[in-house]
Amino acid sequence: MFGGLVSHARDALFECSYQPLFPIAARMLRDGMAARHADALRAMRWVHLDAGRQDEFYLDLGAVALSDELSRLEIDHSLELFDGNHDGVDRRMPAAIRELGRALQE
Repeated sequence: MFGGLVSHARDALFECSYQPLFPIAARMLRDGMAARHADALRAMRWVHLDAGRQDEFYLDLGAVALSDELSRLEIDHSLELFDGNHDGVDRRMPAAIRELGRALQE
């Protein structure tokens, strides 16, 4: 569900606005999902978070909060906050795909 929340931010904003149970589900994700799945997260070859500092859907705040939780759990990850908003991610994709490829080769 968290992956869906991250990858479909506009849908999440819609859900938060129009679905009364969505805020409860979002808090549930925020408050312990990483801890409950810490072993699986540690087993991943690469955990990378990124968001624009001016993200209209506040994914930068979510990325920072998740990064803080991953650090607390001592889970190796990277966080990149870039100048920009939610759009224009295509210019960053080649570097992210290159890093993913390196992680998968290890």
